[in-house]
Amino acid sequence: MSIPTADPHRLELPCVGNRHSATGRGLGVSLITQFVFASDPVLDWAARFRRSEIDLPITVGLAVPTKLSDLIRYGVNCGVGASLTVLQRRALELRKLLRPVEPDSLLLEIADKTSKDGTPLISGIHFFPFGGLHDFLAWQDRALRNGIQSD
Repeated sequence: MSIPTADPHRLELPCVGNRHSATGRGLGVSLITQFVFASDPVLDWAARFRRSEIDLPITVGLAVPTKLSDLIRYGVNCGVGASLTVLQRRALELRKLLRPVEPDSLLLEIADKTSKDGTPLISGIHFFPFGGLHDFLAWQDRALRNGIQSD
């Protein structure tokens, strides 16, 4: 889920139990989110897991260049909950509905948060190219050549 709301203690036993079972068989275990629209909720969730001594790698999903109106539709269909509020606030300015939303700011927020403490909260990023593969590859090329840009 994009905005994990479950108490980490309720998830602790299955996470730890599955991890021990999998690692005993030589398999790795990690947590992967759906796409998120805001960094704070998922980083807070990851921090709660770390405080509960659950140290599984966490990969966060981000939507890459997609029109805001399409992201809102995906969010409603996927039930991303409170995270959708962040997106809807951005939609108040109608011209933003037509421009692609890029994940640069979210990436910087996640990187900034994970670099402040000794243990990274997020181990990886998974991109959802909802706006199409061509737009994703163009964004990726720009990001690799010019670096990630803040809004």
